This record gives sequence, C-alpha cells and structure tokens, in this order.
Amino acid sequence: MITIQDLKQVAQDCRSDLNDAEVCLRFTKDSREVKNGDVFVALKGENHDGHDYVETALKSGAKVALVSAWQGDGKNQILVNDTLQALNELAKIHRARFKGKVIGITGSSGKTTLKNLMSHVLSQNLKVEKTPANYNNEIGVPFSLIQFDDKADVWIVEMGMRGLGQIEHLCKIALPEWGVISMIGTAHIEVVPGGEKGIIKAKGELFAALPKNGLAFVNMDDPKIKSLPKPCAQVQFGTAASLDYQAQEFQQNSMGIGFIVTHKGMQTKVSMPVYGKHMMQNALAVFAIAAELGLSFEEISESLKSYPMVSNRGGVVQIGPWTIVDDTYNANLDSMQAAIESYVYLKPDQPHVAVLGDMLELGDFAKDFHIKVGQALKKNNVVHLYAMGEFADFYKQGFSGPTDVMTSHESVSQKIKDDFKNQGVVFLFKGSRSMQMEKIIELLG
Repeated sequence: MITIQDLKQVAQDCRSDLNDAEVCLRFTKDSREVKNGDVFVALKGENHDGHDYVETALKSGAKVALVSAWQGDGKNQILVNDTLQALNELAKIHRARFKGKVIGITGSSGKTTLKNLMSHVLSQNLKVEKTPANYNNEIGVPFSLIQFDDKADVWIVEMGMRGLGQIEHLCKIALPEWGVISMIGTAHIEVVPGGEKGIIKAKGELFAALPKNGLAFVNMDDPKIKSLPKPCAQVQFGTAASLDYQAQEFQQNSMGIGFIVTHKGMQTKVSMPVYGKHMMQNALAVFAIAAELGLSFEEISESLKSYPMVSNRGGVVQIGPWTIVDDTYNANLDSMQAAIESYVYLKPDQPHVAVLGDMLELGDFAKDFHIKVGQALKKNNVVHLYAMGEFADFYKQGFSGPTDVMTSHESVSQKIKDDFKNQGVVFLFKGSRSMQMEKIIELLG
C-alpha cells in the first residue's frame, strides 16, 4: 500500500510529523466523504478547486492533505508541484510493487459490463481489484491504482477515452500486461478527431501499449478490433471456426442466453440470465481470460451462470405488471441496437415498448444515427415509442409507428400510466447519461 514515505517521495515540502512507514489506506478528493485517517487530495477541476476545502477535510479527520499550494499554516499538508501529476507518480510507484497480472479493458460500449463480469468470475478463485464505477479517466485510474491491494492476484483497469492519446497515457501509468477491447463503435464520434478512424486508432492504443510478452485478447467478430496491430501474442475468440475460444449454438429465450464454448477440442455449455449476442461476446472474452489464468471450464461456466445484471446497465425490474429493462446509464448507436435486439426476447408474448432519450456527442451523425435506432425498433416489432430530447423526432421518423414525443420525465411517466395501466408490457429505458432516463422509472415505481 501507499505510505507516508511514498507521499514524501513525490513532494517538494512537507509540514507533517507523521511516521513515514504509516500506511495510507484511503484517498479521497471530496471533503464531504472524508473519514478519519484519509489522505485528502486537493485537485483543481473545471468548477471547483479542492484547495478551498483542505482545512475542512483536515478538521473532518483527514490525517494529511496533498496540495500544490499551502493552505492556512500548512500543517499536516504535503506540497507537490501538481496534485494530479503527483497522483500519477504515486500510482506508478505502487504499480511497480505489484507482482500479479494487470488486465486493461477499453471499448466504445460494454467495457464496464465486461469489467464487472470479469471481476465476478475471477473473484471466485483469485483476489481481484478493479477500478470502481466510472473511475476510468485520467483522475479515476491513478486514484484507483494507489488504493489497490498489491497482494492481490489481478488488477482490472477500465480505461475510457474522449480523444487520441488518453488510453496511451493511462497505459503508461497502469502498465497492463493483458488487454481486451469490448467493441469499437461510434461513442464520442463528435469529439474524437478523424471520426471513426480516430476512434479505432484511440482504442487501439491499449493493444499498442502491451509488452512483447503480453497477451492481446482479440474479438475476431469485430473487424475493427481484428485489424488493429498487436505487438504481442494473441488469444483470439469469436464465433468463427478454429479460433482459440469459439462460441457455438447461441440461443436466447425469456430465461437468458446460452451457448457452447469450444477450446482445443474441449467443450462446455454456458448459460447466463442476461440478453443479447453482445453479452455472449463479453462472456467469451472473460472465459478466455479466466481460462488463461488457470480456472477450469467448470469453474468459469458456474460463475457466469450466477452473474447478476445491475441496474442502469440492462438490469430487469418488475413494477406491477410491467417488466422494465433499465439500460439508462448511457447510449450510443451500437449499444442502442444491441439493447433493442436483445430485450424483445424477454417475455415474447407481451408487447414491447421503448422509452428513449437522445444519444449525444454524435455531431453531424446525430440525425442518421437516431433514424437508424428508430428503424431497429420497427424491425424488432416494438409496438410503441416514447421519445425525449432534441433528436426525438428522428427516432420517430425511423420508427414510423405509434410515437409520443415528450418534453419531461413527468409527462412520459404519466402517459405510460394512462396508456398501459394494468397491462403486461416489457419496457426498454435507454438514453445518454445526461438524459437521466432512470428518473422515469423512479416515477413509475
């Protein structure tokens, strides 16, 4: 773990008499979350400067604050040139001590689900640390690493990006030895230079950063991932014959998905209480990684069977007669199409309705992509659409079926209650994060 001596190693000056060998178990950048013994890191953000809260954090029990300018008398503070850079240096120090396996994950969508699924399976046999929640950026990754247990067997590091060079930067801190890309699609296409080619290049930074003795786990069903250069050995997975790990006989029904995994002549059946071929791809990636780490086929398939889908990321909840697929955490064209194609298998004897908010950061592609989502609804026999946002009319245009374009969460909730009272219906709720489509579910409950 990080010690006070480690903090002093990256410091310009120190006004603390703490024992150098004392371990720092918890770091926080939010003074409202400070607990006794924490290290408070004063980061400068777009809207707030953590230095304004240093004295509050110390009074709340923080044992020391990491700062780039003395606050008050400077007592119990460690001065660094730049607090974010100091976090990066501390993460590198801690990473250098770790003797286990570091697995890097990225992707246009599905990377958090892949991370959680991987952690769920590996944790049955191994000590696993993973980046929490949405801690996948230039602040979240080093914050996570410095608090990981260096006695663990595996560190799973999710890496997000909003531009070229960001995954490369995170890889220089985390130094992943193995890497996997969930899929490459259209997320952030507006903000990444070069459009689709820029996204492919940015995601490929993970494979490019792997060491020569590392492993790239390659989804061969994704032509964009397949085309990326890899500087190390590959483990190939997908549905085509003769791959290292092959998925066959995919089935989907109201209970979830099932398929057979084949590897070097051995086979095992996998069943999961989730939906969609994209979840099969995630499971196959995890299967390959777990098997390469030494877990048996039986151990892996049993763990996959018990994976729980979480709220906001495809979890299913029941509100009276309504079955709700809560996939509200975020949205892009690829994840929208995958969600639509999969949720229609849930209770196929009941009508399926979509409640969609805008997909954002699409720039000039916004109209076309929203129309395509509408067309996916029509193709999959969705019976009704409720749409919110600036691009709602494009959903409607592509769907060309019964549609209500609404302007508030409250109005959508009330209209659903009026239209489908006491009727068994399967709803899909999805939209970009800022659309907060989960608020409608809360109002329905």
